[in-house]
Amino acid sequence: MTDAEADRIAVFSRMVAIHTELRAIAKADPWAPDRGPLHTRYGALHAELGALEERAWDEDMVPETLAGARALGQAAWIDAPRDPDGEPLCTDFGKWMMLAAVKWLAGASAARWEAVS
Repeated sequence: MTDAEADRIAVFSRMVAIHTELRAIAKADPWAPDRGPLHTRYGALHAELGALEERAWDEDMVPETLAGARALGQAAWIDAPRDPDGEPLCTDFGKWMMLAAVKWLAGASAARWEAVS
């Protein structure tokens, strides 16, 4: 594996970790996005996630290996828009097909985001 691919995997893995922590904070402190006691940490994580997303976009981080594709799939799966029950939102068949491919790449066996590990 190249250094560039290892770096991509690290970026995607960090995105998953940030999303996981953001959701845990939101459960512990529903006011965190606005003014709760965990607001500072929540804001810092959002800023870090934004920087990682911008970097991935700017550098066109397309994986070169199955491990890289799996890491990207996990980042995409955890970031997929969800309904209030945690189910992925799909408005058309094309999006459903893309989401199904991402779900497989992510190794998610359940429809909910918590399935990503």
